[in-house]
Amino acid sequence: SHREDMTMGEFFTLINSPCFHLLKEEHRKINQDMDHPLSNYYIASSHNTYLTGDQLRSKSSIEAYISALERGCRCLEIDLWDGIDNQPIVYHGYTRTSKILAKDVLAKGIKPFAFKYSEYPLILSIENHLCPQQQTIFATNLKDIFSDNLYHLDGECTLLPSPNVLRRKVLIKVTGASVQCPVFRSLVNVVASVPVSSVRTSSRNDSTYQVISLSEVEAMTQFN
Repeated sequence: SHREDMTMGEFFTLINSPCFHLLKEEHRKINQDMDHPLSNYYIASSHNTYLTGDQLRSKSSIEAYISALERGCRCLEIDLWDGIDNQPIVYHGYTRTSKILAKDVLAKGIKPFAFKYSEYPLILSIENHLCPQQQTIFATNLKDIFSDNLYHLDGECTLLPSPNVLRRKVLIKVTGASVQCPVFRSLVNVVASVPVSSVRTSSRNDSTYQVISLSEVEAMTQFN
């Protein structure tokens, strides 16, 4: 049989194949200088990584994290909410999306594949809605599962380390509710979200580097 249609994934595979010679051979592997501070690079990021479909009723899935890592994403989003039996859960809050255990996301969806497709640093973008008690539990999960792969910032650094220095390291970024648990707070020592209005006056506080997230419209408005 003959197919006249083609999926977007099949199209990208086709045009990136050696048959078309669209990419220089050296661009099929890392060829840039990877010794600049991490903030100098574009980072492939995944939003609502855990969802397999729409943001209201779809399934939350561990496999969605594996898929994102397979596609080259180096920043994964984890929306954390209080679960029963003091076990943090991941889902799109206040919706009918299904819930999965945060510890399973870390241990089964991220840990085995974190550096399978790339050895460069992996950022876990945590949207925190946890109570202090469950923040402690999640912090313990992070430490138990990622162990020495968790990156701890040198207090003397004035610039973020480079991707080469951060090979096989997991960086923690937190948005949402304030981190009240001291153990959890000690892990959030690389990037933390701040309002756009503060970017002109501060790039780092006592313990964290800061990152902003904004739309193209906001960027045009704020920085023109």
